[in-house]
Amino acid sequence: MYSLLLLFDLGWFIVIRVDGTGYLCQGLHLNYTYASVVATYVSPTRTVITVDAGPVRANLTYLTPIELNDWTLHTLPFAYLAIDLWSIDGNSHAVQIYSDVAGQFVSSNPANILTWNTTLTSKLIYHQAQQSTIRLFMENNDMSEDGAQYFAFATTPGVAVTWLTADSETGRVGFSTNGKLTNTSDTKYRAINDAWPVMAFSLELGNITQTSNSLVFALGLVRDPVLTYITSDGSQNRNPLWSIRWKNVGDAIDDFLSGFPSALSRAIAVDNKITSDASTTSSTFNLPSAVAMGLTDLVTLNLRQTIGSLELTTSSQSNGQLSGMEDLRVFMKDVGNSRRVNPVEMIYASFPAFLYLNASLAGALLEPLLEFQTSPSYSKEYAAPDLGSTWPSVQINNTDQSGLAIENCGSMLIMALAHTQKSGDGRLIHTYYNLLSKWADFLVQNSLGPSGYTTSDGLVGHQTPNLVLKGITGIYAMGKINQILEQRGADPKRTLQYLTTARNYTQQWQNLAFAPDHAVSTYGDNSTWSLLYNLYAPRLIGADIIPNNIYETQAMCQPFVKAHWTLLTAGSIFNITTGGARDALISTVHSRAFMRNKASPNPSMYKADDGTVTAGQASPAVGAAFALLALTLPDVTPTLPAGSVSTGSVSGILGGIFGAILVFLGLFVWLRKRREREGGGITPNVAPSEQQSPMNTSPFVTPFIFEPSTPEPNHLRGFEPPTANSDGMTPASQSGTRRPSPHEKRVLFRPQTDSLLRGHDSMAGNSVSGGSSSHQTTSTPVQSASQDTGLRRELDELRIQMETLRGQQQAFQPPQEVPIDPPPMYFNETDSDRGSARRAAVESTQLHANF
Repeated sequence: MYSLLLLFDLGWFIVIRVDGTGYLCQGLHLNYTYASVVATYVSPTRTVITVDAGPVRANLTYLTPIELNDWTLHTLPFAYLAIDLWSIDGNSHAVQIYSDVAGQFVSSNPANILTWNTTLTSKLIYHQAQQSTIRLFMENNDMSEDGAQYFAFATTPGVAVTWLTADSETGRVGFSTNGKLTNTSDTKYRAINDAWPVMAFSLELGNITQTSNSLVFALGLVRDPVLTYITSDGSQNRNPLWSIRWKNVGDAIDDFLSGFPSALSRAIAVDNKITSDASTTSSTFNLPSAVAMGLTDLVTLNLRQTIGSLELTTSSQSNGQLSGMEDLRVFMKDVGNSRRVNPVEMIYASFPAFLYLNASLAGALLEPLLEFQTSPSYSKEYAAPDLGSTWPSVQINNTDQSGLAIENCGSMLIMALAHTQKSGDGRLIHTYYNLLSKWADFLVQNSLGPSGYTTSDGLVGHQTPNLVLKGITGIYAMGKINQILEQRGADPKRTLQYLTTARNYTQQWQNLAFAPDHAVSTYGDNSTWSLLYNLYAPRLIGADIIPNNIYETQAMCQPFVKAHWTLLTAGSIFNITTGGARDALISTVHSRAFMRNKASPNPSMYKADDGTVTAGQASPAVGAAFALLALTLPDVTPTLPAGSVSTGSVSGILGGIFGAILVFLGLFVWLRKRREREGGGITPNVAPSEQQSPMNTSPFVTPFIFEPSTPEPNHLRGFEPPTANSDGMTPASQSGTRRPSPHEKRVLFRPQTDSLLRGHDSMAGNSVSGGSSSHQTTSTPVQSASQDTGLRRELDELRIQMETLRGQQQAFQPPQEVPIDPPPMYFNETDSDRGSARRAAVESTQLHANF
């Protein structure tokens, strides 16, 4: 019975023994009484669980450090467990603490052979466990197979520490009986599930009324190297960034444990800053109080999940020395969906979080994509969707992904400009100017009538307004990039041409993308609906090309919700008169994120009616929750490297515009006639001037923005640690962790509802009525026939003119209606509850996931 129960255990066991009775706080065991959970508090960096173990109350604080002012420290792959206790009845009690970990963090296959050892120094004791055969760069069921697990405790005055490696029953039952361990090691290495070997600690506290200091454990999974970089010239192993500071794991653990008090102070400061900014942002955008609390909850819950998808790396030189910060490269895993590396659409969805937290980090995430695509090994004219699909192996994706070309070119240009605007670092756009220009010229030629192209959601069609908008915004972004680089030799004529093209395309787009009361997913088909999440990008980069009334067209109708696109759409809506749609979009995501009785962790895609996960469990895409916060960031005047960028001719742009307009004219004539029969669309307003854009006048400043004058890219603008009790929590002791005060918000204890507001994604769907627009004219059959005859005549004449013009210009021909490689698609949830729950704990609570 016990062995069966252990299959559903996380592999981490915690017991508090009070006056001879053991109270189980974490794990499963039939011989222990369960501690009572009193409260749960969640902050961006911490999860605090308050439990009663008989007459003693304890805070179990799980702290995931997010050290964005010190990138090497941030990448240490460890998390803290800090325990503070105090007597409820005021009397002293005899207290011991027991904790162990099994080998379930090392491999997803419990039949694999585990080896282990224990190291004792004057400062700490740590257990190490790994597979007997290390298989570099191997994954199985979303878990690495090449890591070493460490479980450590620092020697603490007044605390008698004993340890043990043994089968789980020997350790757990032995502690229940004796209250201590034997300081002995089991030397029979075996399978993870063969009597379940565990690595354990026992702490003897004596008779106490409360702890004077936090009792701090460290748990981590160390991988080195962490990635392999595959190019045409061979492969290069990438090392974790922390290895440039610490030469061995023991020293890193020692510094990590001894640095807990200051790490806690910094974590509280980060928590306070993020929740305060969320509150201020909610006030700025007039969110109702309930929605404002929901937004704070979402940024709180999603931070660790987003950051946990990243791997910050450096490389080794030929002499064996590490390159250091000058070779920093950041990689993202497509957690919850696939093993794709740096998936463009996931980076795009989570980009608001990285801009808000550290715009320099956002640039380091883009650079591997840019760098690979300037290599002679990359042969495509458009942006790649990722760096391969075999994490942790990184390689050029030279497969035919032309269907996603508009989506990815637009996303990369938007993100390159946004990074430059918010960080003040112009190096990327300067270094990769020619690559960015090539992608922009591709968009000029192909965005307006994107036949044969597809969105990252898999929507394929002749004319997809959401995709067209992505391309238009990408063209505008290139205009602004070119404008910034005019001081380094970029042609001002190209600036004018890109910006003018974007505005002209927008005028044509808005005449076709809307029914009388909603956005459509296919030009001219009023029975379809679309969530225009790409309206967020013009807000983010301060583009003045979208009339305000366009932002008021968002509606919800689809049976599936994609949380990231829903949150980006919410970030595009400013007007208080249409804030109800924005508030509903935020609320629907919040309702699912905090829905009880759902095994899969915080997904990015689920069914609207019951919250069932369809894809993206623990996905970094939920960083889109920071969309509104990112809009409050000020633009920073870019600092550019020395040297000129190569200049190009505007003739290529003009030829692209010429070809695009030809394609568009025939479509416009046909749809104009159709509109005359069905009723007009939304009447465009005049776009606001660029000087009036709220993006350029925001008074808010993030504390994480990179300071261009700082010599080291990892030394970022920080903020001062808070004063005592600034987090609103009552100290358990002078130097210990803090327990929530009665007035502090406990996120997970807010009343829940399992009823979801109906949301949707960008995929096409039928209208509620099942038909087309109700705004139809009442023409007679004779009139209709006459109109159709006239329309056919116009189209025949136009076709002849277009064929003549096509022969006079050489334009890129987009993929037509032929089979194309499908876009990177989500897969359905098939993992067992046990696997999902265990991976969720590893990725979002205890470890830096893939760090």
